[in-house]
Amino acid sequence: MDIKIMTDTGSDLTQDDKAKYDIIEIPMMVYFSDEEKGDFWEKIIQGKIAKTSQPSPELFKKEFLKAKEENYILIYISIASYLSSTYESANNIKNQIGYENIYIIDSLTASLSERLLVLEACKNKDKMNINDLINYLNEFKKKIKLYACIDSLKHLYYGGRISRFTTSIGSFINIKPIISLSSDGLKVVNKAIGNTRAVLKLIEIVKKENLNKDYKILPIYSYLIDNCEIMVNKMKKNNLSLSSCLPIGSTIGAHIGPYGFGIVYVVS
Repeated sequence: MDIKIMTDTGSDLTQDDKAKYDIIEIPMMVYFSDEEKGDFWEKIIQGKIAKTSQPSPELFKKEFLKAKEENYILIYISIASYLSSTYESANNIKNQIGYENIYIIDSLTASLSERLLVLEACKNKDKMNINDLINYLNEFKKKIKLYACIDSLKHLYYGGRISRFTTSIGSFINIKPIISLSSDGLKVVNKAIGNTRAVLKLIEIVKKENLNKDYKILPIYSYLIDNCEIMVNKMKKNNLSLSSCLPIGSTIGAHIGPYGFGIVYVVS
């Protein structure tokens, strides 16, 4: 039985990813309260707050029914359940459809780390039986880590992802919060005075890890690439193996703002 992979726009897949692996992508909604049209990042830089919402249940229903009618296995890898109710919504629709060959995996992460899990599913779907594949992906996702320095916690706060108390950590001038996304949830794990020291803290974090050498470190950024490139140069001087800088899309960018940069990597 054929296996198809589906995800949401929280994974920041590229067009090449989708074309190469024939990945089904469900859109999450990103919107501003003023409903004015305009460039997403320009509006964020102007100080406007974007909100996100889960995909329409009808989109899940359509794809799940198609899998049932055409008799193939569908694996849906969702944005972290602690960030969105998308995972819960997909499970509700699956129960309504009543098709046993739909498998829903909570990625426990988002953005380029969710993408990493999706691509891992694509590369292994023809190498394992379905039970082994699901077990493998559920173990692999625990090994993916994302750390990012962001300019402010206000976007996470207004998006309902953190408390007002946590937001106060990053409220001082030039204090850069460092957040993590992993199977342990969304956390503010550190802070630094300025971007230069934030880069040093990210290097310190990753050098303590037992990295899986089969996967390069993925440098990521939300809008401005400058800090990401500075980080890459400093990390290369520390003999770390990195890919080129990868952009974070609007679904996650809505919650971290325009000046975020960080790393995604896999541990052994």
